[in-house]
Amino acid sequence: MKSVHASLLTAVAMTIAVAGFAHAGTPPAGMSGSRTPLYYQSLKQLQREMHSGKLTSVELTRLFIKRIKRLDQGGPHVNSVILINPNALKVAAERDRARKQGKAHGMLFGIPVLVKDNMDTHDMPTTAGSLALEGPPPPRDATVVAKLRA
Repeated sequence: MKSVHASLLTAVAMTIAVAGFAHAGTPPAGMSGSRTPLYYQSLKQLQREMHSGKLTSVELTRLFIKRIKRLDQGGPHVNSVILINPNALKVAAERDRARKQGKAHGMLFGIPVLVKDNMDTHDMPTTAGSLALEGPPPPRDATVVAKLRA
């Protein structure tokens, strides 16, 4: 059953956008290469990269969209992501502009994240993976989503 829709979460505002699997931790044993892939870097590392100008939210968002298409919708066909916001790159570009203006704050600013599809989001449908719940977006955000947006 599909149970997740994707989002881009920031400390300023959360707009459902694109999945991101950024987390603390290390890549699996045996991973080759001198640079750890971005999707295995911690939030702190990603923020450092964005603050230094080596990475943008748009680039990170594109990476995760590509990863979703490759792993979730292609490859092993995990099919866990129901929807990627068509405005994901627009939202990411807004975060990049805010960062350049010195308005970035918080560890999640400009970082893509997943929001489970049973959490109401006023700007995207919430179906809990059920055809019975298809329809327009809910009128308001779930409490946890509202607090994350704030």
